[in-house]
Amino acid sequence: MKIPRTQWYLAFLLLISVSGFGKQLSATFDYCNFKANDTSGIFEYYISFEGTSMNYVYVADGYYQSNIEVEVKVLDGDDIILYDKFDIASPPIYDSSEFSKEFLVQNRIMLPNGDYKFSLEAEDIRKDADDDPLSLLIPIKVGYESKTLQISDVQTLKTYEKSTDNGADYKSGFKLISRNSNFFGEVDDSYKFYGEVYNSNEVLGQNETYLVAFTVKNAHDLSVIEGAGSFAKYDARDVNPFLGEIDLSKVPSGYYYFEAEVKNKENKSLASKRKFFRRVNPDLEEPEQSFDPQSVEANCEIADVVDRRNLDFLLNGLQPLAVGRENDFINAVVASGDEDQKVNYLCYFFNKRATVNQPAFAQFLEYKDRLELAEKKYATQTMPGYQTERGRVVILYGKPNRIDDEWSDPRRQATDNSYMPYEIWVYYKVEKPVPQTNIQFVFAQVDRANYNYMLVHSNAIGERSNPNWKNDIRAKYIIDEDPSRFAEPDILNDGTN
Repeated sequence: MKIPRTQWYLAFLLLISVSGFGKQLSATFDYCNFKANDTSGIFEYYISFEGTSMNYVYVADGYYQSNIEVEVKVLDGDDIILYDKFDIASPPIYDSSEFSKEFLVQNRIMLPNGDYKFSLEAEDIRKDADDDPLSLLIPIKVGYESKTLQISDVQTLKTYEKSTDNGADYKSGFKLISRNSNFFGEVDDSYKFYGEVYNSNEVLGQNETYLVAFTVKNAHDLSVIEGAGSFAKYDARDVNPFLGEIDLSKVPSGYYYFEAEVKNKENKSLASKRKFFRRVNPDLEEPEQSFDPQSVEANCEIADVVDRRNLDFLLNGLQPLAVGRENDFINAVVASGDEDQKVNYLCYFFNKRATVNQPAFAQFLEYKDRLELAEKKYATQTMPGYQTERGRVVILYGKPNRIDDEWSDPRRQATDNSYMPYEIWVYYKVEKPVPQTNIQFVFAQVDRANYNYMLVHSNAIGERSNPNWKNDIRAKYIIDEDPSRFAEPDILNDGTN
């Protein structure tokens, strides 16, 4: 599987899973690149295994435990330059109600500076015999330049505490437990982070003072979120670690970047590093309180052109675009609003999203075209187009630049016909919900009885990701009274969707 990294400063969080007839082993993977010295780097990787995806055995001492076997390779071209294989035992569980707990594995590798491929395979030692191991293969870049001021990758943390111990969990006098999720829900009121600034002494001079500003920025327009930030001063060194947390209580629901930015005494930006995350904050979600169903939106061009015979269709189709509690309000307007109130809500919905470059009327027309395309091409006998996976993606992202299927996919071997029907959608560039380039969506006809393809993988921010998608959609016939049925892959959600 190819994992794209459009820019190295972006967060990399990946849900990996395997399909089978028993439990589906799943884990979230993240990694960071740190500097060891001028010629070597430290590659750290973090794996969070989902407790409910593992098989447990009762141990004589009175607790349950699961065991995972992990195999790691680092490749330079086709040459394996590092190989490691080890077993991991989950923490003891004394109450079966705690099977849902995840457990984290943190490890680090020192490598010469360069570009490599990192391979990881993991499997539950008590898995079903026919199950494939969980696996991934990604490109990695190790090391930093020796004379340029640079910032390491940002490690998002679950906890940190002072410690003098050594090991993969320890850096700069602290025990750091990684957080392998870029989803921050209503109980997650702080963003904890660790990183390092390199070579500031080479650029600014030994012991020169500089500032690192820590901010939260809107992922779409990079505007700074007020009330969510901090800063720290440092004396220039070869390595300056930074560690802290930002209060997220005033950050509303949405898509954001955490950013660390180095500034000199003149407040000039010298370097920055960002990491993506999603925030859900119901306490600040009151998007509809400013809408009065009896009022009329001023200067609304939408009201002049909208087909009033299709108001319910136009309102229901907003579901893929709605955020927070907007869907609840849309359902209420559809169920009990009169014609004028429904038109007024359409005006309100797009006026609220209007910008100088994208006025409300232009956004509405774009939405209407996408909604009609979704209905025409992807509606089924039992489901309108906007409720299907392909229809939702069309409404959110528009028409793809290219579509390959199981026959035209250049990566499929011509003689291999063992896959479910699938489509790969490619977008060269999208602007919403956050700007991205070269994103893909993979849909598969999991249920051969209907035409409703399911999303099985995407590299887009906030969408489901499954690097084993090709293995999962390979045709697996269930030997029963209906041999034409296909085994349905377990498509898991990492909480960002």
